[in-house]
Amino acid sequence: MKIRGYKRNEIYHDVISVLEQGAYNRFQIKAQIENKFHIKASWEAVNSALETLESINYVKKEIKSGRDTYSLNQIIKINEKTILGLPITEQQEALCCSLANRFKELNPAINNTFLQKMLVNIIEKKNLDIPYGLYLFGPCCVLKLTPECLSKYHSTTDYDKEIKETLAEFNKYPDTDSLMEDVYTIPYINRLSIYKLLSKPLKDKTSLSLLHLAIKQLLWSIPKEKDSEPIIKYAEIFYSLFSRLAKLPEDKFEDVRMDIFACFKSLWELIGTYQMYKTTKRFYENYDTKSNYNLAYLQLSAILDASLFELSSSCPPLEISPEMKALRDSLVKKSQ
Repeated sequence: MKIRGYKRNEIYHDVISVLEQGAYNRFQIKAQIENKFHIKASWEAVNSALETLESINYVKKEIKSGRDTYSLNQIIKINEKTILGLPITEQQEALCCSLANRFKELNPAINNTFLQKMLVNIIEKKNLDIPYGLYLFGPCCVLKLTPECLSKYHSTTDYDKEIKETLAEFNKYPDTDSLMEDVYTIPYINRLSIYKLLSKPLKDKTSLSLLHLAIKQLLWSIPKEKDSEPIIKYAEIFYSLFSRLAKLPEDKFEDVRMDIFACFKSLWELIGTYQMYKTTKRFYENYDTKSNYNLAYLQLSAILDASLFELSSSCPPLEISPEMKALRDSLVKKSQ
């Protein structure tokens, strides 16, 4: 049996996978994880995951035969076909896939980013009953347009006039970047700038200054709401680490540039997931999507924690001004 140091996002998945089969106590959950995934699960990891999942109302605890027994909260519905596992009706899924297939018939070369934006364009024009929101690359449908899902439905010609108009409208964009630069809001423009700057070696100090500004503007653009407070803190930590790394010599900065890029991608996935949660709530008046978001947040924040920790190990020591050093030494002396 393989012994593995658990990452938090892995233990959540494994516990949920077991509870999908029924209700179990801690001993049974631990044993089933080890049997199913051929690993050695620690009591600490299992107990911590159960407590966390219970705190966000994803699992519920009952006492059976004198033991705490856990099961999934049946009120929460996780749909593997959708982003955040959000609910979608058969009718909504069928219409979304039928429209997507028609776009693909008329333009086989269309990529997924363009397809999603065009679908949202049609949905808004015709006020169609298909849930959508803002996600990692801007507006997109809740439904994941996988080949498996699309293959289940035929295309529809019911909206050919609007589809052809939309194809002509989007034809002016030669690539995804030009589309994003023209139609996206400030956070997504900043994200695009950061991606472009971090994806290749920085040319000069001006590029570094532009990167610094883009990250700062992205931080400012995150809406200050109760639910977004943890994300803002993560963004502030990332900005702080980047500011320290930006002081490294050019060659040393280049050594960690891709680590910064990877960490930013994890941060952006958390920001995009929050955007999706906030912008799709209007479609679910009779269903609380907070638990869906909380579960995604737990998994993504665990990955981001590890990425930030790794990035921090590359940071140069914090600089302390002579005045602050003198004050610190004075306080230390007084305490002795």
